[in-house]
Amino acid sequence: MYHYPPLGLMYLSAVLEKNGYATELIDTTTNQLSEDELIAKLKNKDYLFIGFY
Repeated sequence: MYHYPPLGLMYLSAVLEKNGYATELIDTTTNQLSEDELIAKLKNKDYLFIGFY
């Protein structure tokens, strides 16, 4: 099965970066993060927004 990148989130990230915001895109289908690892990663930073797809 082919994995398609989350283009909508990538476009959103690009627009935010173009306007001076730092972004981070975590694709859990390619990173193979467990649920606990993802939660720990999200808790370690002070995010203004978090988007899920």
